Amino acid sequence: MAELQEPMPATAGVPRPPRSVGDEIRELQAIVGLFQDQLGAPGGVVNLHPLGAANVEKAQVAFGQACARLRAGLASYRDTTLASWAGLMAAGGEPAAAASYRAATAMRELSEMRRTTDVVHEDMAACQALLFDAAGDAVSRTLGDGRAGSVRLLIERLAASAKRLGLAHYTDVQPGRDGGEVTTVTLAGSVSVVDVDIGANADELKVKVSYVLDMEHDSRIDALMLRRLRAGDVRGFERLLGEMAALDKLTVAHPAASFIRSTFAVAATLAEIQRQELAALDGDLVELARSGSGIALLFMRHAGPATMYYLPAAVRYGLTAEQWGSLGSNTLEDAAELPGARWLSFAWEPSSTEHFFLPETCPRHCVDAEYMADAASGVRVVASPHPAIRGLEMRFLEPTHTRKQQQQEQPDDASDQLWLRYAAVARLEPELPACAMTVRGIVAVVSASAADGEAPDQAAEPPSVGRLDSPRLLDDAPTLEQLVRASCAPAPDTGAPFKATHSVGKHAFTVELDSPQIRGWSISRVPLASMRNVPAVVSLLRRQAIFNELVASCFSATGTSLSASGAAAEPVLAVAVKTHAGDPFRIDLCVRGAADDGAGQGVVLRVDETRSGISAWTHQALGVGGGSDILAALAAVSPAALTADAAHPKLSRVASIGVSIPTLVHWLTSYPDRL
Repeated sequence: MAELQEPMPATAGVPRPPRSVGDEIRELQAIVGLFQDQLGAPGGVVNLHPLGAANVEKAQVAFGQACARLRAGLASYRDTTLASWAGLMAAGGEPAAAASYRAATAMRELSEMRRTTDVVHEDMAACQALLFDAAGDAVSRTLGDGRAGSVRLLIERLAASAKRLGLAHYTDVQPGRDGGEVTTVTLAGSVSVVDVDIGANADELKVKVSYVLDMEHDSRIDALMLRRLRAGDVRGFERLLGEMAALDKLTVAHPAASFIRSTFAVAATLAEIQRQELAALDGDLVELARSGSGIALLFMRHAGPATMYYLPAAVRYGLTAEQWGSLGSNTLEDAAELPGARWLSFAWEPSSTEHFFLPETCPRHCVDAEYMADAASGVRVVASPHPAIRGLEMRFLEPTHTRKQQQQEQPDDASDQLWLRYAAVARLEPELPACAMTVRGIVAVVSASAADGEAPDQAAEPPSVGRLDSPRLLDDAPTLEQLVRASCAPAPDTGAPFKATHSVGKHAFTVELDSPQIRGWSISRVPLASMRNVPAVVSLLRRQAIFNELVASCFSATGTSLSASGAAAEPVLAVAVKTHAGDPFRIDLCVRGAADDGAGQGVVLRVDETRSGISAWTHQALGVGGGSDILAALAAVSPAALTADAAHPKLSRVASIGVSIPTLVHWLTSYPDRL
């Protein structure tokens, strides 16, 4: 779970000379280049913010450290080399001047040689990484074809992967049950050990993960790594191995916090949150997917925990009761492949502020109502109302003191080792285009409201862990509608990027989105102040995902309607859609005949704030006349007028179930008598 998504260093296995002043300057250039590349990439500025793909906090810390090393290097150069040259020049005479000139020339030549050496080193490292990946792909193809020698190739590849990750590796051959041989390849870190048993054929595999520390193991990690190998996904297996190696190194570096144990604590927390939510929802898994904190599917995608926070409507209502049961029990093997699913994968990342890690006596962050916190363990129970499930109050463990209080009152306490500059981060897979309201809502949730040094209060936010600034957008940044459109399947270039033809039932119709209104960002990761942020963060992300699905339905063609002659049917309806910058979860639409400029049917849709529902109002219920410009009249309707009492029950249900404007239009035209 530590830095799960980051690639292995390109310089692995290539020795590097000692650092110089030039190295520090190049590191500063690389950090600046990271942000320049981000700005130049597709989406550019929408990803450059505290919730974007780049860890801004980590870059800020690295930049400060590089500047400090550069200052120290320059000061050392001034006090040694330049000072000695100044002494020689002060002695006077032509010999001293000549000696200084020769020394300066030698230094300049040495600098040029070092620059050339660095370029060669970087090229060698890049070639090494490229060849290693290509070799992994070749091994995967060999395993898939079942060719002779695949067992030997797999054994050699595992040994090479261990060496690249800094793991020890051992090979042991034992007789198998059927008279053949079983080769066990052991890949060992300081704390974790992975044993891979390979039979006479490469498809005779077994994977077992164990730990030197006395802790429970989750067999789902074994199953995940085994699935990767059986599928011939060697590089996927190596990514999992890299995640475990990173956790191993962090655990060795910080034994009190034990990142491996903390990873299992996060997994147990997600499972406990789901258990309490299901109990409050009478075991309704479908409702859990709509209003809970996601479906905890632990160790399904990474060597760390994950939760599926959103499923598209078509997938959600297409699952059988048996599949829902498997999802709830975390046994649906192909859950990670559900189309359109959105995930939160939890990882550890460096942070500019210190965060509290649970002591060994606390197996998870979320506890039940009977749990009594031991004051000696340095934790207390904080109650937090669930953002979407009425009457459910969650209980989480938090430190008894803020970091500042702990340093002032108990500077030598053992719990000091539980405060580390690492934070749990929820990584979105895939990234989610979001409006300012969602981004600022997340920032408000994860930023601590209690001032550093104040006594913690049961009703307050967690102790201060740093504050995230609300991001800003440039004037030419893409809108949310453009970001959602870009994430949809490519459509033919019709010259109208926000217009598409759909067919539902017997007739075709066009759906055209008015000029994009909503400024947008792309959220890739959410640094958490506490695990009790999870329910509120998921609620915000799910609301945004529902709105995005509604917008995306305007662009994604749902099929082609054919006439009796076999030709594509001409659109008989025209649907105009409008979004609102000031109310970014609202969509107004007007349905009328394709060649009719007269009255049509107006509808206002709005995604509910906490539950995964969509409320719908007809223009008649809002007191809007059926004139020629219904959209303009609807735009003048105040948000205060969109009350639950005025919403159309059946239309709201159709919108909530389908989460699709074409489906809603089909219902409107098929059952006009139900309005």
